[in-house]
Amino acid sequence: MLSNYAIAALIILGSMVVLWLLSLLVKDSSIVDIYWGTGFVFTAWVYFFLTPDGYAARTRRVSGVTMLEKSLKESKPGYKEYVETINAFIPWFPRESSS
Repeated sequence: MLSNYAIAALIILGSMVVLWLLSLLVKDSSIVDIYWGTGFVFTAWVYFFLTPDGYAARTRRVSGVTMLEKSLKESKPGYKEYVETINAFIPWFPRESSS
């Protein structure tokens, strides 16, 4: 079975070849330039959603959020409850508290 990276690479390669052939057919290479940006965005989203460890989890470990939260839990009153109800990576709607 192919890994998620190989599947994403094949999808991107296939779409780039189709786009290149289309640009040859219409004799306009500017459409390839427009697609490059979309291709990079698509690659980032595929990586974000399909990798098992995920970009979000890796960014959380590497960025220092965990260490900052640990120090803030000790120094700020009420921060522990805030961390339990709000997502650290995407602070969106509060979730139910575990207590």
